[in-house]
Amino acid sequence: MEPTIDRILQRQGLLRVRPRKRPKESYQWWERPGPMQLDVIGGVRLVNPVTGVLREAKLVTAVDDPPGLA
Repeated sequence: MEPTIDRILQRQGLLRVRPRKRPKESYQWWERPGPMQLDVIGGVRLVNPVTGVLREAKLVTAVDDPPGLA
């Protein structure tokens, strides 16, 4: 929901604020010093069932560091 709508509903007593499961400050952000690995591994042909037009969608994979290695 939009923050403005949330604030209005809270003021009117129509929305209860639920606490976050985890405080935002507890997140540990890490930025990789270099680019991660991205690969285009091929294409898949898709057909529009209405028009019969064929299109190709590219499949992309991304390899990122596993959690805990920061």
